[in-house]
Amino acid sequence: MVRVNGRVAIVGVALAVGSLLTAVPVGPAAANPAGTVTATVVEHTSPVGPSGHLLPGYQVNHNYRGATCKSHSDEVGDAYACHLKFGYDPCWVTAKHSYVVCLSEPYAHKVARLHVVRFVNKGGLGKPKPLPWGLLLANGKRTTLLPGSFGTAGGEQIHYTLDSRYQTVLAGPIDKSGPVWRIRLAKNNGRFQFKLAGWIDIDKAWIAEPSRLS
Repeated sequence: MVRVNGRVAIVGVALAVGSLLTAVPVGPAAANPAGTVTATVVEHTSPVGPSGHLLPGYQVNHNYRGATCKSHSDEVGDAYACHLKFGYDPCWVTAKHSYVVCLSEPYAHKVARLHVVRFVNKGGLGKPKPLPWGLLLANGKRTTLLPGSFGTAGGEQIHYTLDSRYQTVLAGPIDKSGPVWRIRLAKNNGRFQFKLAGWIDIDKAWIAEPSRLS
């Protein structure tokens, strides 16, 4: 389903979400020609539908047993964070309530399916994060939200990084005042001190749909 919300194109429940460990950026992706963006597309993502069944386009890549899950995702807030041998975050409860499916990135299509032996803080989910889980920038770079507090650039909180060495990061709130959203760029001076370096347009933003309760 596609609907228009103000001047920003919104795409209803769609593709992938997740983060098996902490997902750090990225690589180029398909972007608009010449880096031009006419309106930021916002895609609400979940690997399962309202009934808890896996949505078309998603594929179970791994099956594991014996997971413990807490009802607060460090990545997106209102989903589950699970632990087995490794961490899986975020995860969504399926139609079989003792199973969750987890995604590594909001634009991924393969999920890990976990059998849960214990849910912690079962009474409710965490609050959704105020920023999108993933971004596709006008330059074709994709990135995912950094969990926790990483640092600041020019007094603005750093939320995303465009490379594994944190040479270029994105900081501050997203400017949503026009049809094209934008966010501040910042550069690392080599000593993990960051200086703001202008703005960059956002082609697409992925926002995670909340999980149903277990």
